Amino acid sequence: MPRQANLVALAKMLRIDPRALQYGDPDGRNIREPGKAWKVTAADQLAIDAFLALPSAQRKAIRDLIATLARAQATAA
Repeated sequence: MPRQANLVALAKMLRIDPRALQYGDPDGRNIREPGKAWKVTAADQLAIDAFLALPSAQRKAIRDLIATLARAQATAA
């Protein structure tokens, strides 16, 4: 059995409750709303996490930069 710290780290990476890794779904009948899934690479996830850790003013600057790049790409296409 993995150590608790390892379970917590893995659960954080998978964005799930650590108890689900340790104990599983006891009866297998829990009903959950299906989540929206979209594929994100590990590098993209790291960038998203870094973005979310920024202060709000810097996040706004990054959002503005992305919007500018998207507009430039749309007009170039």
